[in-house]
Amino acid sequence: MPAQEIRKPDGATTGPHADTAVELMRAWWIHDRPEYVLSARLKDPKNIGRMLYEAAFHFSNVYASNGLGTQEELLAQIKEGWDAAKEIPMATNMTTEAPAKKG
Repeated sequence: MPAQEIRKPDGATTGPHADTAVELMRAWWIHDRPEYVLSARLKDPKNIGRMLYEAAFHFSNVYASNGLGTQEELLAQIKEGWDAAKEIPMATNMTTEAPAKKG
């Protein structure tokens, strides 16, 4: 079965600031663990924290809209997963960093 990719966000393709859009991460769940391609293209690493928080918040809403619990319960579960992940050794070569774009 081929990989199941999702579409780009509208703002990155047709929005008024599409010319400033940069892809920062591709994340995949493969068998029993995540794998990533990351690109350090933001000047302020604090924006990565913002992105991760907003992604968790929006994931909790998506799961809630699928009837899997309330947004608050699901966000708490995501936070539990975050905390538990700190205790799991990361697999070797799990993260591949793409070179930052120069210029």
